[in-house]
Amino acid sequence: MKFDLTENGYSVEQVDAYLSRIKQVYEEIIKKQREYLDKLKEENGELLTKNKKFEEEKETLAKAIKNAIDKTDELNNLMTKKVSKEIASLRSFRTKWSDYLQKLEEQYPVDDKIKHAKEMDGLIGEAMDQIESEDEGEPFDYNEAIHPTESLAELLKSFGIDGEK
Repeated sequence: MKFDLTENGYSVEQVDAYLSRIKQVYEEIIKKQREYLDKLKEENGELLTKNKKFEEEKETLAKAIKNAIDKTDELNNLMTKKVSKEIASLRSFRTKWSDYLQKLEEQYPVDDKIKHAKEMDGLIGEAMDQIESEDEGEPFDYNEAIHPTESLAELLKSFGIDGEK
C-alpha cells in the first residue's frame, strides 16, 4: 500500500487506518486460532476419556481371558484326574475279568461264547494299550471315545471279529 506524503512524512490518518485494518485482520486470525485451539482441546479431552474407557475395557477383557484360561486349566486337570481314575478302574476291571475268564476256561470246555469273551478281553487289552500309548503322545480324544463315529459292528470287524455272533 502506498501512503500520501505530507510535510512531516506519510499521512498519519492513512497509516492509522492501515494499521487499524491490519490489527483487525490479526485479531480475527487470533480469534479463529483461539476458537480452533479450544475445539482441539475439547476433542483432546473427549479422546482422552474414550482412551481411558478403552484401557479399562482392555483390563477387564485381559482379566476375563486370564480367568477363562485358569478355569480351562483347572477343568483340564480335573478331567485328567477323572480319566486317570477311570483308567485305573478299567485296569482293575480288566484284571478281574481276565481272572474270571481264566477260571471259566479252566472249569468249562472252550465254546463259542467263551471264545467271544476271550476276543473281547483282547479288545479291552488293546484299547487299554492304545489309551496308555496316547497318554505319551497325542491327547486322548474323549469326545471320540464317548461318541464313536464307527458302529460297533464296524469296530469289531476292524479287529477281525464278526460282530453278529
